[in-house]
Amino acid sequence: MQNHRVSLNKDGKPNLRSAVACIVVLSALWVGGCGVTSKPNGLGSQNAPSTTGSESKGLTPASSSAIASQLVASPTSVNFGSVNLGNAEAQLISLTNTGSASVTIASVSASTGFGTTTGSNITLMPNQSVNIYVSFQPNAAGKAAGLVTVASTAVNSSLQIGLAGTGTAVQPDLHSVALDWSPSASSVAGYNVYRGSAAGGPYAKVNSAVDPVPDFNDAGVATNATYYYVVTSVDNNNMESAFSNQVAVSIP
Repeated sequence: MQNHRVSLNKDGKPNLRSAVACIVVLSALWVGGCGVTSKPNGLGSQNAPSTTGSESKGLTPASSSAIASQLVASPTSVNFGSVNLGNAEAQLISLTNTGSASVTIASVSASTGFGTTTGSNITLMPNQSVNIYVSFQPNAAGKAAGLVTVASTAVNSSLQIGLAGTGTAVQPDLHSVALDWSPSASSVAGYNVYRGSAAGGPYAKVNSAVDPVPDFNDAGVATNATYYYVVTSVDNNNMESAFSNQVAVSIP
C-alpha cells in the first residue's frame, strides 16, 4: 500500500499541511455545518384572508398557522448515486422559513446509514435559511433508502426529506493518506476529520468516532483522484469547532 503523508508542525500552532497548504485546527467552539442566510420575501406580503360575512366561517387557526410558520426543504429529496463501500459522499440541503413568523428547529436526524451535520436549536426568522450537510457512507453493497427528519415549531412540525443511494463493492484500495497535526492549544476530547471530492466541500466525516490523537490514516481513497480535507476539534462537552482551513491531496 502506498501511503501519502500530510504532516505539520509550524510555530507550535495546530497545522495540517500538504506541500505548502496547511490546516489550522480552530479551538473556537462552534457546532459546524450551519449558516443562516436571508432569502427574498416570499409570503410576508400576502394579504390576510377576509373574515367578513359568511367567509369567516371557513377560516380556521390551522390555515393561519400554515402561513405564519412553514418550513421548506430544497431539494426535497437526495440521491447520492453509487458510492464505494468505505467511502462517504455529502450533499447540501437548505431549510427555509417561508412564513411570516419565526420557526425554531428542535432537531435534525437521519436514518441508519446516513448522517447529518447538526441543525438543532436554530431559530429562523421569516425568509431566512439554514444549510445542513447530509452524508451517505454505505457499509453493505446494494441500494439504501432513508429519511432526514426535521422537527420544528412550524405547522409542518415533522418535515421529512427522502434519501437514497447505492453501496458498491470495490477491490481493496492500494493507497492511503496519513494526516497529522499539532494538538489544539485548548483542552479537547479529540478531533474529527472530514473529506470532500471538491474544493470548498461539501465534506463528509471519515472517522467513525472522535479521534483522541492528532493524526489519522485515511485508507478510503482511490487512484487518480484529488481529495480535500478539513479538521475540527471536539471538547469534553461534545461541542465541535468550525472547520479548519482546507488541504488538498492528489492520489496518483
